Amino acid sequence: LICNKGQKFLFLSRPRRFGKSLMLSTLKAIFQGRRELFEGLGISRTDYDWKGHPVIHLNMGFCASENYEQFALSLPHEIARGLAEVGYEYDRNCSYAINFGRAIDTLFANGQSPVVLIDEYDDPVARTLKDVKTAERVRSDLATIYGQLKDRSGKIRFLMVTGVSKFTKMSIFSALSNLSDISFDDEYATMLGFTETELDEYYGEYMAAHAERMKMDAAAYRAELKRMYNGNIRGRAALHFIGFLTDGDNALLAPHAGLADAVPELARAVAEGHVPVDGRQARQASRVGRTGVREGNLPLHDRQ
Repeated sequence: LICNKGQKFLFLSRPRRFGKSLMLSTLKAIFQGRRELFEGLGISRTDYDWKGHPVIHLNMGFCASENYEQFALSLPHEIARGLAEVGYEYDRNCSYAINFGRAIDTLFANGQSPVVLIDEYDDPVARTLKDVKTAERVRSDLATIYGQLKDRSGKIRFLMVTGVSKFTKMSIFSALSNLSDISFDDEYATMLGFTETELDEYYGEYMAAHAERMKMDAAAYRAELKRMYNGNIRGRAALHFIGFLTDGDNALLAPHAGLADAVPELARAVAEGHVPVDGRQARQASRVGRTGVREGNLPLHDRQ
């Protein structure tokens, strides 16, 4: 992923609780050259050079709110926090978007090509879909930030953006024609989440203990696990939530709450034409809008 020079600007879509934030934190440590954190792991046995780079790491989920005023207040703070990590002094006389762009320019001028990691880029929009006008304002504000990347691709060592959905009119896709969407790329299909084989190999004994606690045989437990947590088809791999592993103290399996609130609103807004997405997602959302969302299902992301 990080050594593929042909793809250094990447977008990855996965449902919540699949490990996107953990992945970006791992990439951050690698690009910062913190080799000591990876001793004994596969990357420590490669010829990766461990050269340190400044990393601008933004988590737009920290800005997400159903209230526009709260979003508008928290967004500059998140930008300032991310830029402070690379030693950039935030200029409060300029907008947060201008500060973001200037930070990249300054780092590059000082001989450092920054790494830019943007987590949950779409979360602030998704949180406001109950009010389309508010969602449009939020999307417009975010577009001013992502638009700063347009003429700076030559100054960036690596860019990775994660989210749940692929919204259009967010500048990030139109500004970066070389942004590669690896969401359905077979090569990266199993990078996040767990395959059926991995569940059995690493968590078999825990699932067996939980099944016994629930007074279910192995077959019935596995069937219920699949019904509640479903699979997310990526390339040729069926992946599963990691969320159920944190629910081990519960006597019952329950639908994962991470998507239960967001998907119906997103599906409704897309089906009504308020939120443009690509053609395949729009068709899926239209079906969801007519039929409703079943518990545990991921209609906007499942490959049918």
